[in-house]
Amino acid sequence: MYRILFKIGSVKIYSFDIMLLLGFIVAGFVNCRYLVRIRCLSSDERLNNLPTVKQLATLYFYFWVWGIVGSWLTGVIWKISTDGYYRSHIDRVSDLFSVSLVSYGGIIGIFLAGFWYFRKVKLPILRSWDLVAVYLPLIRVFHRIGCFLNGCCRGKPTKAAIGVYYPTDNAVAYHPFPLYMAVFLMVIFLILRYMRKRTYPDGFLWSVGFMLYFPGRFFIEFFRNEESIVRGIPITMAQLVCIIGSLVFLTVFLRLRKYYSKL
Repeated sequence: MYRILFKIGSVKIYSFDIMLLLGFIVAGFVNCRYLVRIRCLSSDERLNNLPTVKQLATLYFYFWVWGIVGSWLTGVIWKISTDGYYRSHIDRVSDLFSVSLVSYGGIIGIFLAGFWYFRKVKLPILRSWDLVAVYLPLIRVFHRIGCFLNGCCRGKPTKAAIGVYYPTDNAVAYHPFPLYMAVFLMVIFLILRYMRKRTYPDGFLWSVGFMLYFPGRFFIEFFRNEESIVRGIPITMAQLVCIIGSLVFLTVFLRLRKYYSKL
């Protein structure tokens, strides 16, 4: 496990950066390949209202850019709100490599990129999201493997056989939290991949994916070595986001179900 893979001038390239980019490339490639296949094998008129391969590739590029920007901006806000040093040295937040990227900021960035792009090219938003949502977990699988290789986001100390020793701290074994998340996200991908074989109302797969993700992440978070946001209450910021996300997507799912039941 090495944090820095190589340097280009003053820019340090981490294993996390490489794996995250690889995640976007792999997910985008597999998604485009699936789009080509279903268009060749099916004459369903609904396919005419889906993105072209070029549009889908462009969308994944926007996902990558907006995801990085969203992660960085969220990291800046978090640093300013929790770290007195950054509040008194506000100029430090302009340094991209001095601020940790926050994954939920990346999810927000991807959300905004998707809604903006689908509207820009005049595609049905929920139907297009269903095409993409199946493959979004793959991006996070690579992301979490990158976290593990980078030695960050480690879990709580453990004496269990599954514990991992890190080179920077080989006296204590830790839960491999990033690997737990990678396995969990792969399971979500496989579930959505299986579900896509049937026809559902627009937005169904998209909402189901996040309804699976947020509760699962909430419970896996108990293995992570993270401080509680409120003293005396064993809940982290990620778990608070999971609670909010679960309620939001449960509401979206119920509204979609109610809407399509009237058709």
